[in-house]
Amino acid sequence: MKRVFTLLLVAGLFSSCGSSESSNSSSDSTKKDTKSKEGISAESSEPAKAESKWQYSEEVDKMTSAKNYFATIESDNQLDFEFPYDGGSNGTITVRKMAKSTDVLIGISKGQFNSHSDGTTVKVRFDDKKPINFTCSEPSDGSSDALFIDSPKKFLTLLKSAKKVIVQAEFYESGLKEMEFDTKDFKWNH
Repeated sequence: MKRVFTLLLVAGLFSSCGSSESSNSSSDSTKKDTKSKEGISAESSEPAKAESKWQYSEEVDKMTSAKNYFATIESDNQLDFEFPYDGGSNGTITVRKMAKSTDVLIGISKGQFNSHSDGTTVKVRFDDKKPINFTCSEPSDGSSDALFIDSPKKFLTLLKSAKKVIVQAEFYESGLKEMEFDTKDFKWNH
């Protein structure tokens, strides 16, 4: 028994001599652990605040030197479409201020909105309120992966106080689908 204990002691000494850096770091981590157990700092005692899902950006218009502002959020859910748009697609809401105009766009990463010659409508639900129909316009370049909300001021007013938004739109050969957004902490002062 003495022999086993002596061998373990010698092996322990060799392993600690070979790496003084690791023993220092382990003693440092022990000190840190002791400190964290003794008293909780003000930072760790506060609950972690969830970060906003909104992404904000700005750019300068090269022709006018005016600043353009953008806020974009991606849907929490993915939409599934058939080939060639299979593999999951995310919706987006983009608010942009360019020159003196503010626009709201609904977009899709893969897929096509179904547009009609007599107008396109999306149904939007802000929090637990009744759904509202918004008429939309196609982009001037004819692309089918975005729609412009025709009444952006009304949409923005409702968006600023909403924590959750659901947008239902019709998609090419896929019918009606819903995009869900966690819109809390939206800030727009432009």
